Amino acid sequence: MPSSDLTFALAVIGATTGGVSAITTVVTAVRDRPRVSTNVVLTTRLSGKPIVAIDVTNDGRRPTTVRKVGLYAHRASYEVFHDGESEPYGTGTGEITFTDGPVFLEAGKTVRVTMMPDIDTYGVHVDFPLRVFAVDIRGQRLWGDALPIMRMLFGDDPPLLADEPADFRALFEPPRPDLLPAQVEPSWKLWKRRELRKPSAWQRDAKPARRHRRPTL
Repeated sequence: MPSSDLTFALAVIGATTGGVSAITTVVTAVRDRPRVSTNVVLTTRLSGKPIVAIDVTNDGRRPTTVRKVGLYAHRASYEVFHDGESEPYGTGTGEITFTDGPVFLEAGKTVRVTMMPDIDTYGVHVDFPLRVFAVDIRGQRLWGDALPIMRMLFGDDPPLLADEPADFRALFEPPRPDLLPAQVEPSWKLWKRRELRKPSAWQRDAKPARRHRRPTL
């Protein structure tokens, strides 16, 4: 075989094997990438406050770190005051979240994170559907289900004291079954779940039965 033909043949073989190697690398990376899932656990006790816990699981084949895990309420406006002054010196907007982390996860392992959302600090009604979320190692926010978690914990007859402040009682009374979770994805992202893009698509009645299911994010 002439040297030119041999060179061409080797080039073709190299290009072919190189392409196969690249494809194999991509397939392996996709197969082995960390896959994080969450599950909300609600517990009540005979004494003490009820507990919200989030089970965070690495369903992938490699260890990973979840930067943050928690519950998302909504964005809200806020004002900043100097001590003793009645007029704010600054305003802004921010997210109302209840979070913990970071959490390191070996492949196939689950870590339980407990929390008690202090809804009174932010004025979040007990019926507001809080959405589970996690932030993965790449900084991507992964959304789970939305649930009226605090109402599910305290029930329809919460143990309020007679001398509770009016603004605190207003977080429990009256019931607000009309509340919907916040929109967390733009409406144009059609590949995202519809209820993430359109809160009116969220089904309140279906949620309590699904609260122990672990949604894949």
